[in-house]
Amino acid sequence: MAIIFHNHLSGDSDIDNVYGFDSIESLVILLSKMKIEGYDVEYLPKDGKELIDRLLRYSTNKIELSIDGKKVLIPGVINGNIFIGIQYSKDLGDELLEEYYSSDKLGNDKCSQGIFKADAVIHVGSHDISELLLEKSGLCSGYYPNIVLGIIPKSHYYVIKNEGDEVQSRGKSYISMIECMVPPLNFVGSYDDIEEVYNLLRMYYDAKLNGMKNLYLYKKMLWKEVCKLNIQDDIEYSKEHAFKDFDKFCEILSSYLNEIKFSYIKEGFHVLGRSLYGEDLVNMILVTMGSRNDSIPSLHEVICEVFGYDYEFMLNNKGMIVEGTSKTYGDLLGEVSTVAKKIIIHFYDFNFKTKYIDGVIQKYLGSTNDKMAAILRYIAEELVPKLHRAKDEIYNLMKLLNGQFVPAVKSENVFMGDVDTLPIGRNFHTLNSRIILSSLAWEKGKKLGDEVLKDYVINNGRYPKSIALVLCLDPTIRNREEDVAEILYLMGLRPVWNKKNCEVVDLEFISMEELGRPRIDVIVKISGSFRDTFQGIIDLLGKAFEKVSELEENENYIYQHVKADIEKEIKLGYREEDAKDNALLRIFGSKAGTYGTGIDKAIDIKRWNNGEDLSEIYLNSQGYSYGRGKNGKFEKEQLIEKLRRVDITVQNIISREIDILDSSDYYQYHGGLACAVKAISGKQPEMYYGDSSNPIDIKVRNIATELKYIYRIRVLNSNWIKSMKKHGYKSAGYIYNTISNSFGWDATSHIMENWMYEELAEKYVFSEDIKEWFEENNPMALYNIVEKLLDAYRRKMWDPKEGTLEKLVMYISKI
Repeated sequence: MAIIFHNHLSGDSDIDNVYGFDSIESLVILLSKMKIEGYDVEYLPKDGKELIDRLLRYSTNKIELSIDGKKVLIPGVINGNIFIGIQYSKDLGDELLEEYYSSDKLGNDKCSQGIFKADAVIHVGSHDISELLLEKSGLCSGYYPNIVLGIIPKSHYYVIKNEGDEVQSRGKSYISMIECMVPPLNFVGSYDDIEEVYNLLRMYYDAKLNGMKNLYLYKKMLWKEVCKLNIQDDIEYSKEHAFKDFDKFCEILSSYLNEIKFSYIKEGFHVLGRSLYGEDLVNMILVTMGSRNDSIPSLHEVICEVFGYDYEFMLNNKGMIVEGTSKTYGDLLGEVSTVAKKIIIHFYDFNFKTKYIDGVIQKYLGSTNDKMAAILRYIAEELVPKLHRAKDEIYNLMKLLNGQFVPAVKSENVFMGDVDTLPIGRNFHTLNSRIILSSLAWEKGKKLGDEVLKDYVINNGRYPKSIALVLCLDPTIRNREEDVAEILYLMGLRPVWNKKNCEVVDLEFISMEELGRPRIDVIVKISGSFRDTFQGIIDLLGKAFEKVSELEENENYIYQHVKADIEKEIKLGYREEDAKDNALLRIFGSKAGTYGTGIDKAIDIKRWNNGEDLSEIYLNSQGYSYGRGKNGKFEKEQLIEKLRRVDITVQNIISREIDILDSSDYYQYHGGLACAVKAISGKQPEMYYGDSSNPIDIKVRNIATELKYIYRIRVLNSNWIKSMKKHGYKSAGYIYNTISNSFGWDATSHIMENWMYEELAEKYVFSEDIKEWFEENNPMALYNIVEKLLDAYRRKMWDPKEGTLEKLVMYISKI
């Protein structure tokens, strides 16, 4: 047996850097189960710390592999009849590909097949090397994954949110995907710093309600605390602006604080076979039931209905004062959340026995309620039993290794109402490629488009003429193509569905009268995995661009741009047909068979000096056109000309479990795109992040605001830090990657503020408690954090306050 750990970038601090899954601790549990089942396991590490220590410090150099006459050392340890190895890093990007794709990088997998002679391979976490090999992919005998592994059975442990990697893996190797549960989730609620601001805000509202005439002292205290935490920066308020209309400022502030409180975040990581109990289970139920599940209504929505509240109005007006009180609608939502939690805790205390349902409802709602009864019955009979089947993750792998059948399941978004994905531990699959765009996705896409345009017009006094939108595989699968809906809607098109199977069969124009605005030009930037998977969407968008380009209207920016480009191309000597093909190019990505932009690796190894360098890396790697028969033709100059007009860049998400600091993909694709636009046009585009995690409260934020929001809900959240400390090495590496991705966003988009760097230093370096924890579990992660902060200083990305730089340098000098 060969077990290979995922390893994204080189370094000892972040092996197993995968979303939501503590695969190191999980492997300890798996080894124990394998020993019980009769596998030859010589030693059992007592915990993940012992296992990773053995891997990092005692990896054998006895295993050698000869490839092309070279002797290659294979990192890993042999434990009885099991080889535990560390995957070679994925150094992606155009100019960095040669190193990555050289044959010696196939070492782990080739070792598993040849020298070690494994009968099966388990990849823990995410992609293995063979799935991202250059040029060739598929299941034919001459394709690289089969050259490397032949027909050895492979299995992956993947968190159920990772549908994109599942598609990539299945398309390139013989593999079974064992789905794992997402990490524990919880609403942010309140924590130290935020609570102090919230209390001062309440004091102001109470004083005002009681008729106190001199409110200046309350205003002064509140403003001082807001500035202490730099929250005025989050909501873009100056003191003059705030005191000019203090009540409006308070409404915006209250709305923002409540937005933070009612967002949900991951707390720690999932461990293989470990079910949730106690407070973790209660919180997971509350998050899950916050959305409708088919015919089962939202828990909070039903409570609002009983109390006579308009749930949707409250969500959209959290900062507004309830007339005649000192409470905001956010406060009322907080009371609703408290009732919801009491109901679930009480039901938990009764061990979710359905005979107690009426009594629980009467205690908290005053009388029986059929809708609430249906929710609690669903929790008791469906949700909790499924959540408690985490041991299936181990049981089904054992079945797989024994050559037995493992049940399959279509992976969906559990926290958007698709609880049928549970129980976990099954062999999951993702796509139904015939349904290109759902009617729900169309409505959400329209809302996202409207919100982007609304904010841009407010800030600029006009509509944008061109928008560049990032399409990646995972989000497109999870949001059911609402990104595609947004693109079509921006252009003034709507889909025509086959009513029998919901397949999109045609596109039709939305009239200018109905649209009420110009038709916006859209440039589409696709990821490599999106390119490999969604040829149907690429074809659909190509058809859409041509259709709109032929409609002559005064406010049709696509028509105007295509016409101007055709004339320009003809003057340069192109035939009219070729000029039209070039003018219609709107879809760009990496070279066929390659993945990523190379920006993340360039930043990681410090192979860049400025934004122009990163822009050049981006344009060289992403300048390949798709659609109109040009499936990967290098058209860098065409991409440059298309980006020259871009006013806005956009990327969307569908859930809060994953955010823009969870992966370098976000900054290398979206940040890299904005960096290229600025280098080409000389102006920073407006950058937006669409959030449809709550379908009835869809939001669009500029990327700088989104980054600050993530800092508030988790990075600087003391409760989140406390939850992460439960996982030792894994969490330390994850925190480093969060900070590294912050750096990546700043390098590409300049959206980190001085105070954010200062807070990182205070929270993760200067705090004695957290420093001791790092030094015990993953000292290299702490070293890398300090080095990243110093690199930001050296590149003049921040200006440390007095004493900060000296303390960071002193720490480095001691190591």
